[in-house]
Amino acid sequence: MVRPPDLSSLPLFGGTPLELDIRSITQTTERQPISFDSSPAARSLRDLSSWQRDVLLDYEEQAGVGVGFTVQVFPSGEVTAACYSKGIRQRPPKRAETLVTTGWSRGSKQRVRRAVENSKYPFLTFITFTFDPSKSKLDADGRVCQKWANKEMARTLATISKKYSRLADKLNDDSKRCRYVCVKELQQNGNIHFHVLTTKQFIPVKWLVDVWGQASNSVNIKPVKDSRRAVNYLTKYMSKETGVLFGKRYWMSSDLVADMKPQRFSFYGREKRIV
Repeated sequence: MVRPPDLSSLPLFGGTPLELDIRSITQTTERQPISFDSSPAARSLRDLSSWQRDVLLDYEEQAGVGVGFTVQVFPSGEVTAACYSKGIRQRPPKRAETLVTTGWSRGSKQRVRRAVENSKYPFLTFITFTFDPSKSKLDADGRVCQKWANKEMARTLATISKKYSRLADKLNDDSKRCRYVCVKELQQNGNIHFHVLTTKQFIPVKWLVDVWGQASNSVNIKPVKDSRRAVNYLTKYMSKETGVLFGKRYWMSSDLVADMKPQRFSFYGREKRIV
């Protein structure tokens, strides 16, 4: 992490250095030295006089460690806001070769919810894909191998997406594409299965079974009666403790990712963060 420079060495008027004694802060018009806790972002402007505030803002601008906040407006009408600090960079953690999770993160739940709520087209079908152990690759415990199952689900979703993307391109009709959100869950017997919401009103079951390559009763399709509550079909599975899962807990089509992209408005400066 690149930390902001030490302000204690910054000369102010006649070479007077910055002091770290917080007791030196006053609200008078006198030009007292600036005091802060640990970094420029740690000091509230409310604690500073107007002169001290101007000096600090000017310095942060020159040093590239200024702060501000960003507002995001999603197509669904959801609005979020967060503060940020310029000049601070944190190296992302190195990702393990195989992702292993024991539960849903808050960020993953939000992303799935937003994907459903911001879709341009309503969700009309809810599909459950299960495995027949006699037709599946099993692990050492005799359960369906999760890594193998993930590849099978990814292959099936890619086939479905390609079929309806070609149809949309042929008819020049974006509504013909198949937008989907897929989450996975462990059954009580320890075998994995997948739940998929799609924007297609009709998908031939026999064709799906052929693509899936499992038993004839391994694909179950239900209509979604109220598209506004479609997210409830998935969140009830996300709220369960489903045990250890290998790989991502969800997938979604690239169309949904584009649909839920928010508008961003950034406001730079400490004074913008004071409400």
